[in-house]
Amino acid sequence: MKLRNHFVANVQFVIHDHGLSQQQIADLAGISRVNLNRILQLHAVPSIDTCEAIAAAIELPLATLLLPPRQFEKVIKEIFQTMA
Repeated sequence: MKLRNHFVANVQFVIHDHGLSQQQIADLAGISRVNLNRILQLHAVPSIDTCEAIAAAIELPLATLLLPPRQFEKVIKEIFQTMA
């Protein structure tokens, strides 16, 4: 699996798991919802700057969003357990 696929799968996980909307993330990242949707549908390749903006919008390091999805889900669960 390519890093871009990891990034997309992990962003989608965060959207679904935390009840966020694409519009919320797009607004916080400073990109259009249409552009975010195209990225999440793998119809557009985001720049590093856009990936960093999306990561900042969901308050996670970009490196975390590039982890393989199974590993990402474990890391996220650990992060939220330590916050509770």
